[in-house]
Amino acid sequence: MRLMEPMTTRGTSIREKLFGLKIYDTNGELTDASTLFPEGKCRAVAWLRHFGCVFCKQLAAELAQVYAEQENKDVGIAVVGQGSWQQARNFKAESKFPGDVYTDPELKTYEALEFTRSVKSFLQPSLLVRAYSALREGLHQGPVQGKAFQNGGVIVSKGDKVFLEYRDPAPGKHVSKQDIILACNACYEDIQK
Repeated sequence: MRLMEPMTTRGTSIREKLFGLKIYDTNGELTDASTLFPEGKCRAVAWLRHFGCVFCKQLAAELAQVYAEQENKDVGIAVVGQGSWQQARNFKAESKFPGDVYTDPELKTYEALEFTRSVKSFLQPSLLVRAYSALREGLHQGPVQGKAFQNGGVIVSKGDKVFLEYRDPAPGKHVSKQDIILACNACYEDIQK
């Protein structure tokens, strides 16, 4: 995880990496993925494993709490999953997620941002502990909607200025809500300068 450093891989900015890659919104409309991070606006965007994932539902609920705390600071939130745009729409309705929901069925943004896909990340005993914790929160695993072994991550950014970059190393090992809040606060303070 990096806090307060620009996200660049091989000299390419985040918006350059996403430019030209298409994602679907919950109405089936295509949009350019680079618009997830508009210049001059703070955005916290989570890439989910898939819309049925219990850990992804947990992360979306935490991101909604961040949004409630950051609403007066004009911090936008979004999630990108994999699957059909109808599954994205169902996820938004069922989770009551207050931000934007997109889907990348071809995983192009996941690849561009170098999120991992690995069977090995699932072979951890701690996965059962994290799953039990999610179930105790009232969250339930749904059907796999996409590639089951894809991991995601979270980026908090204002245009190309990245305040948090986190790639999930394994299912349920997402960044803490507190780290997202700290990054959103830093982003907001940067806008106020």
